[in-house]
Amino acid sequence: MKRFVFRLVLALAAAQPLCAAEPGMDGMPEIKATWYYRWFGIGSAPPKPAPPVRREPAAEAAAQRAKAEADLQRRLKVCDEMRRIAVDTGNDQLYERAFILEQKAAELYKQQTAHLPCSRLVPSEEKLDRQLGTTATAAAAEEKLTPAKPENSRTSQANAFREVKP
Repeated sequence: MKRFVFRLVLALAAAQPLCAAEPGMDGMPEIKATWYYRWFGIGSAPPKPAPPVRREPAAEAAAQRAKAEADLQRRLKVCDEMRRIAVDTGNDQLYERAFILEQKAAELYKQQTAHLPCSRLVPSEEKLDRQLGTTATAAAAEEKLTPAKPENSRTSQANAFREVKP
């Protein structure tokens, strides 16, 4: 019985390095040193895990934007070729189809790049219209800025030259 227990302990001790790699919190295997290395410092040290790969979001965003721009340019070249063929053959339907495909290509590019960080820096047309106002509000603002008919009364002339002290 003693030999059996001794062999079992010896087998578990020998199998311990095989079970040393356990998954850690970050999903990477956590490599522990063998028990005899931890206790006595005998044997080889556990291999150090590779450093985590550093992500560069700016480079990833630039690569995504470059790919989307390349796709857009390729699609626009096809639309230009379709438009040229339509003009040469006098085919109005093909010309309109090329125009529709060009609009779809531009919309697809906007969708592909909308989530990128620098896309938020470039205002859209709708946002610019909201910020600048429509032509009706611009006309109303212009009317407010233009002076009314000048009055010739003495009080209005005095008010024009009155100094406002802070």
